[in-house]
Amino acid sequence: NQDSVTYFIQSLQNFQTRFLLADNRDSVANWIKSEFVRFGFTDVVLDSFLYQDTWQKNVVATLPGSIMPERVFVYGGHHDSYSSGNPVTFAPGADDNASGTAAVLEAARLLAPLSLDYTVIFIAFDEEERGLYGSHAYADSSFNRMDSIMFVFNYDMIAWDGNADRR
Repeated sequence: NQDSVTYFIQSLQNFQTRFLLADNRDSVANWIKSEFVRFGFTDVVLDSFLYQDTWQKNVVATLPGSIMPERVFVYGGHHDSYSSGNPVTFAPGADDNASGTAAVLEAARLLAPLSLDYTVIFIAFDEEERGLYGSHAYADSSFNRMDSIMFVFNYDMIAWDGNADRR
């Protein structure tokens, strides 16, 4: 739905920055978590990991499967942003990567009321801009749990317009 995608992107931009060292990083993660809860998810966690002495937070919402819950599909996109100016104060990141986070949220919104055969996990990764740390942290823990991930959809910069010809 164009209206909900626009709402997600604008809401993320309204934080002004989602940079990994910005003071508002917990507020960003909690807002994403609240959106998953609003859709009806009951299993939503802030999956924390340490980066440069700072706790970063992947936001993970799980829709358990009904027939083969051990088989997992992942929808992911990173919620952090960066800019060439001062990213601590201004890095709104509509294309990189509010657009990817919006895709994850919209998929979660649409699938939340359904009963699916397989488990679907929706993840808004943190700290991807400086080295894919959030996805690596999640992959490591998933490997250690021996999760059976069947497929991963990674939404990164899906609204990027390199030549600025779209409005």
